[in-house]
Amino acid sequence: MKTAQTGAHPERTGVPQGGSAAGRTSASPVRAAADPERTADRLLRSTAARSYDPEVDIDWSAPLADGLRYLPDRRSSLYGTPLWDRLTPAQRIELGKHEAASVASVGIWLEFTLLRRGMHRRIGSVPADGSRMVRLWLVAILAAAIGYGIKRVLPFHRPLLVGPCVLIPYAALYLAITQWMGVASMGTLNRLLRRGR
Repeated sequence: MKTAQTGAHPERTGVPQGGSAAGRTSASPVRAAADPERTADRLLRSTAARSYDPEVDIDWSAPLADGLRYLPDRRSSLYGTPLWDRLTPAQRIELGKHEAASVASVGIWLEFTLLRRGMHRRIGSVPADGSRMVRLWLVAILAAAIGYGIKRVLPFHRPLLVGPCVLIPYAALYLAITQWMGVASMGTLNRLLRRGR
């Protein structure tokens, strides 16, 4: 009787030379049980190696390194002009720093404007006078304090259970108080729900 191992390389099949099918089946449950944990561990290590968290990976207390540029020289607005030729290396670095910050701030404001326009399209304009904002902040702080108190007295600490137990009372309290105070947050919510239908 011919077996499946005839002419097979042991390193390709994963079965030791001279091993049997019985040996292969007895080892497979152990491998199957260990594989998900090994795979998860490998994926987590790979993700951690490729991820970049500026809060963790940058030492914000360290002084800036001297001589490093914020932009390549050719990206500077003055590059190739007589004024550029008269600048010292330190002035060129300083110019690059200001230009990089300026481009980043323009990008942030553009993103904010697009997000705001999209929100206005979805829910309509929202009045934002000073007294209204102060009242909303006070109600939010009060509701958050009560939600935090609920979290402290809960006998369990699993996030999937704590989340609904804290967020549902917080949202109900916030909406009820703002409606009672006449801040009219419910009107905005009702408009949003009507548009979603």
